[in-house]
Amino acid sequence: TLVGQGPSSTGYVDGVASVARFGALVGVVLDSTGNLYVVDRDNNAVRKITPSVVVSTLAGGTSGYADGTGTGARFANPNGIAIDGVGNLRIADGDNRAVRQVTPAGVVTTLAGQGPVTGLIDGTGTAARFNAPTGITTDGAGNMYVADSLNFAIRKITPVGVVTTLAGGGIAGNVDAAGAAARFMLPTSIAIDTAGALYVVDVNAIRKISPAGVVTTVIQIDGLQGVAVDGAGTLYMTSNNGVLKLPLGGGLTTLAGNSSAGFVDGLGSAASFNAPKGLAVDAGANVYVVDSRNNAIRKISPQGQVTTLANVPQPLGVTLDSMGNVYATGNKDNFTIYTISSGGIPVRIAGGYFFGGNGYNNYPPLSAAFNLPTGITVDGAGSVYVADTNNNAIRKIVR
Repeated sequence: TLVGQGPSSTGYVDGVASVARFGALVGVVLDSTGNLYVVDRDNNAVRKITPSVVVSTLAGGTSGYADGTGTGARFANPNGIAIDGVGNLRIADGDNRAVRQVTPAGVVTTLAGQGPVTGLIDGTGTAARFNAPTGITTDGAGNMYVADSLNFAIRKITPVGVVTTLAGGGIAGNVDAAGAAARFMLPTSIAIDTAGALYVVDVNAIRKISPAGVVTTVIQIDGLQGVAVDGAGTLYMTSNNGVLKLPLGGGLTTLAGNSSAGFVDGLGSAASFNAPKGLAVDAGANVYVVDSRNNAIRKISPQGQVTTLANVPQPLGVTLDSMGNVYATGNKDNFTIYTISSGGIPVRIAGGYFFGGNGYNNYPPLSAAFNLPTGITVDGAGSVYVADTNNNAIRKIVR
């Protein structure tokens, strides 16, 4: 035993060797000079142990959330620790849903996040706030657009993380107008065409937002769930148990499915879905559909032939990268992000580690935690972006 006295000596005491007392120790790292640093979760503290086994509190010691120096800082259920090349510690601050940095001098700052903190704040990175973001899409320049559903707004995120509000914001309604004067009821799914116009599912309507931020209503249909747009400007929508098609010149038709719920592959109305939601379309006008209650990703050819691509537990979002690879979000038990192999097998690329639970952390992808990932998109570099709805955050997965 280096320090402390075992399970019967729980406490919070700084001191030398066996005099020291700890709560639940959940992480340890070693610096280049032989000092040990441990996360004392029960005491909400980061403790330091020198080579001469002197134990001190480097930072924290009281539950809460505060940046500061030494014991002036606050943590809440910290549960992970890492160290960089110059001795700065990184702390996964569990109940604060944040990644905190502690310098060798004990100065604590927040690097990223504050977890499920809601709000409507434009800003850069973690200074911005969302409220239940759902749909997300990316343009050719790397900008992202988010349907920020409970803020009744469409938000734009630049490649360097600057968040602005493109249209709507803070007030529910159904008003076609420009910028902040527009009103949305509950924006969810979102898609972008080659000219930079956005299409948003807003309850029972498709709303179009021009690159200048002018909002107009394209069509009103009961039961709308998802929207996608191909290179020719044709819109594809999921409504009730069907997939609809609206060419640029007008003329709404049913591409596949019918009014009855089911799980049948086939041509056009002979096929059936059960609560289809998100969808995506590739360069060949093949449509990929989240068939949520059938726990499947379905594929529809341009002629309306429906096949089952893969089985995914409780999918909500689907997208394609520039190579035609398919990605999906799955929400049964462990909130997972998948890519679909050529053989139709879902391969976990992020999340899914904490079986049966949700959470928020910025661990490496396969150890990361999400809480209801819905919309998903991929940029030109292959990075995956997820609307992590119940964490009120847009998450990035670098592959």
